[in-house]
Amino acid sequence: MADDGGREEGGENVVTDHESARTGVGSDPAETYRHSADAVLTALDGWLGPDPARVPRAARAEAVARLQQVKAKVAALELRLLSASDDVARAAGHRDAAAWYAVTTRSDPGTARAAQRTAQALRSAPQVSEALGSGRLSERHARAVLDSLDRLPQVPGPVRDAAEARLVQHAQHLPPRQVAARGKGILDEVDPQGRHRHLGTTLADEARRAWAAARLSLQDCPDGTTRIEGVVPTPVASRLKTVLHALTSPRRSAGSAGGADGTTTGTVAPVAYETRLGQALCTVLENLDPAGLPQHGGTATTLLVTIDHRDLLDELGTARIADADSTPVSASEARRLACGAGIVPAVLGSASTVLDLGRRTRLFTSAQVTALRALHSHCQAEGCTIPAAWCEAHHTRPWSQGGTTDLANAVLLCSHHHHRVHDPAYQHERGRDLIVRFRLRRPADDDAPTSHGPPESTGARRAA
Repeated sequence: MADDGGREEGGENVVTDHESARTGVGSDPAETYRHSADAVLTALDGWLGPDPARVPRAARAEAVARLQQVKAKVAALELRLLSASDDVARAAGHRDAAAWYAVTTRSDPGTARAAQRTAQALRSAPQVSEALGSGRLSERHARAVLDSLDRLPQVPGPVRDAAEARLVQHAQHLPPRQVAARGKGILDEVDPQGRHRHLGTTLADEARRAWAAARLSLQDCPDGTTRIEGVVPTPVASRLKTVLHALTSPRRSAGSAGGADGTTTGTVAPVAYETRLGQALCTVLENLDPAGLPQHGGTATTLLVTIDHRDLLDELGTARIADADSTPVSASEARRLACGAGIVPAVLGSASTVLDLGRRTRLFTSAQVTALRALHSHCQAEGCTIPAAWCEAHHTRPWSQGGTTDLANAVLLCSHHHHRVHDPAYQHERGRDLIVRFRLRRPADDDAPTSHGPPESTGARRAA
């Protein structure tokens, strides 16, 4: 018989189940794993038993701190098991250990792949592996250190080991995001003599990785929008943010909007920042100079818009963009697009035969646009301060109604007000001061003429 101390009456030492689980002595590895799991679950049950509200404050604080160690140790064990389970996956008919792990843990494939990469990286990072296994690092901190090590350029082994050790030290005191930030300059800390060489190599390597990781996807939605998701290098994103912020600056008003009483207020209702960014991106894309784009089929990239002649004159008509999906747009949108360079309107007759295929000479030339921007420093809509560089040339008297392409028939409008000009809900008028003013159309205005400029250049809204 063995007493409570785990010794037989004859004085010989024996190993209790608890000691066997802790040391593995007297039991095969499978038994050790089973007994250890039982012991851990039993200990957790002990923690789950009491009502936390009745546990003293100091004990609760200590429990949370100890739980971090438990989670780290569990993560270390799980990753060690994952890295050694290729045979388990094959036996179960899975492609690899990550696929098996995803099924076993009911996790997403991406999460399983990330865990597999971490498990593999730990093999070549013994200091990180030891810190995770001892509970000194959380799994997130370990991944931050591993990612930083993976981004290092080729350096001598001792320098890499020193970087690993220093990052492990930082990870015990900093959040994961700050650990990653320290990782970018870790070679400066451990090898200051080669700091300039290391920094240049690190940045060049980072740029190559970022370029290789660039992604973009466009998903058409049934509501007339397209969802855009992507990853681009940070310098490119910074350039885009600078451009978009210039168009969404709170100091720059979007311009005047028609009030309910038909007057202009000089302000617009607050718009969500994300919406302003999206609209600014539309402005940037619509203002791209086709001359700077790659040659496509022998000519600069163009957008062909097909529209029936009657629909062109009818604000309720429709047009189609000649792309792969034959995207439908409103007639007013087609007229707005036709104001931009690189847009070729193909006007169709009753039998869908081409009546008039617009030529680039119909569009405002670069010289004309430059002249407009020299004359007007910003959008010509009342109260709008969007700079001229981001404005579009618009025919005061529409091209569809015989308008000419010259400076006398041109007005400079930002994207917001260019949309307003082609919006049938609004009337607009360019005064003798060359300022364009808008007001909401009243029901009585349906058959009234729309003023496209001074009295001598007023055109009818609809064809007779």
